[in-house]
Amino acid sequence: MNKGIVVFSHGKESGPRGTKITRLANVAGNLGFSVLSVDYTSTADPDERVRLLLEAVEPSDVRLVLVGSSMGGYVSTVASQNLLPNGLFLLRIQADVL
Repeated sequence: MNKGIVVFSHGKESGPRGTKITRLANVAGNLGFSVLSVDYTSTADPDERVRLLLEAVEPSDVRLVLVGSSMGGYVSTVASQNLLPNGLFLLRIQADVL
């Protein structure tokens, strides 16, 4: 049963398959959520990244959770004004803790 979708937005110096996203995607998947990790590596412009996120998320009736790390936190926060997610999580994890 699909409980919703978790959409990950990576930071300026990482990518859509980074350690934080990979680990959290496993947790989300185990909890019954589908997962989308948007690739922003084509641009360093935060507002362009917001546009890419808004284009990537299809409006639907399923629960939406946005997760952002570093600049992805900004992107998720700004996009949340349009997407109205059920949850918004902003991350900052030191690399040496992983």
